[in-house]
Amino acid sequence: MDQPIRRWSRRLGPVICALVVALVSGRASAAEGGWGDQGRIVLTGALAAENVSAGGSSATEVAFTPGIRYFAMNHLAIGADLQLVHVSSGSGITAVGLLPSIGYDVVLSEVVSIVPQLELMLQLQSAGSSTLTRFAVGGFMPVLVHPPGHFFIGFGPEVLADVSANVSGGSSAQKLTTIGARSVIGAWF
Repeated sequence: MDQPIRRWSRRLGPVICALVVALVSGRASAAEGGWGDQGRIVLTGALAAENVSAGGSSATEVAFTPGIRYFAMNHLAIGADLQLVHVSSGSGITAVGLLPSIGYDVVLSEVVSIVPQLELMLQLQSAGSSTLTRFAVGGFMPVLVHPPGHFFIGFGPEVLADVSANVSGGSSAQKLTTIGARSVIGAWF
């Protein structure tokens, strides 16, 4: 599972370059609409540092999460994130997850909004010959700052709680509760 992490880390440079180009190049005019309008496509990248606890023990989790959103209606976005995770606990664990979500953009001012999101998560962790499959429900509530141009930055709390956790072969695993904070940066088109 380390190979997908290495491939994504090599691709991080071009993603950052694309976000910088989006920042420098465009200024939104009133005629073309703005953030949160129906039909907008949003590309994001998030970095999270979280404390994961289960049954009295805890570990530190670092995750890189590229994603895409689509505003199906004004201020209502649906999307998905691909989560690449490294957990440091005794022996390092690497995981890959998919997080579909739905969120609503609440405008606080011309340059600030808050976007509460409901998230589901399907995550696969591989350790030796066994695979752990987790299904969780939770939320992310970033405060976003929209400077001039077609990009934004944000930060906010997140929580995920396992609904089920199973190890290959059908045995159940300990359910986790993840509480943390995530930063996000993105561009919209």
